[in-house]
Amino acid sequence: MARVRVRSTVVVVGVVIALTHLVALLLDAETLTTVTKALLLPALATFVLVATTRPRSRRVRLTLVALGLSWVGDTAPFAAPDDVAFLVMVGFFLLAQLAYLAVRFRWTFAAGTVLAMFAANLPAWTPWASTGKAMEWVVAGEGDVWRILGISC
Repeated sequence: MARVRVRSTVVVVGVVIALTHLVALLLDAETLTTVTKALLLPALATFVLVATTRPRSRRVRLTLVALGLSWVGDTAPFAAPDDVAFLVMVGFFLLAQLAYLAVRFRWTFAAGTVLAMFAANLPAWTPWASTGKAMEWVVAGEGDVWRILGISC
């Protein structure tokens, strides 16, 4: 019974944070938006923690890692110098997306796998990067990249 109460409390707190964030966005309240943005993902991660039991599965642990990386992507740019803030944000969101992919497709990241993914896309970005043809190649070659990663589509 206490566990259900804790879960309910976490849900209510998360909903209050989310609604406050939406209202702050509507009112263009920059400081409140920044604060609530920093609280959204920890609230979600807290719900994942209280909604699951120990020992937590690999998927739950990877979800928590992905949520943590997403949170760092949301908050780290505020501490980074202006000229690198965007790169910091994108870098952490990239890592979070890789963790989400690992959750979804149940595969692990070996250095060779990640290097193979980038090697498969390298021809797309080098000769045609400035012509707009690179994205066409990546979309056309997406199945090859997934096969290299060991994921069947």
